Amino acid sequence: MNPFTIDPWVYWVAAGVILIIAEILTPGTFFFVCLGLGALLAGISTLFTEIWWVSWLVFVILSALLILGSRPLVRRLEKKVSAKRTTIDALLSKEAQVVETIEPEKMGMVIVEGEKWRAEAKERIAAGEKVKIREVKGTHLVVQK
Repeated sequence: MNPFTIDPWVYWVAAGVILIIAEILTPGTFFFVCLGLGALLAGISTLFTEIWWVSWLVFVILSALLILGSRPLVRRLEKKVSAKRTTIDALLSKEAQVVETIEPEKMGMVIVEGEKWRAEAKERIAAGEKVKIREVKGTHLVVQK
């Protein structure tokens, strides 16, 4: 046996580790980790047989099963993420308290959920009045009575 020959399981394990690291570094939906686990399991299969195509068969079948099996989990996770509104989107239709009068040509200030925001409106709104948030424009809100 040649001392410089590397066993096939080493290649499979290296490929598996690289694929799992790729999953960690990229935003994805468990695709690379499924391939990585398939590669690790293919590497284990090389310890039991020297037939080269068996490890490839193990890799393809197990990776496909892992990908198909993870789809329901991925769908559930994607639903939870998309159903949750971001902080900015969550402000829409909320009520705010005007703390600095808003003029049609001059921004004022409102407080919403304990935070102060610059706000604009098409009409004059005096301090102390309640308003509804209709839009978020960059760093300020568009409000109306």
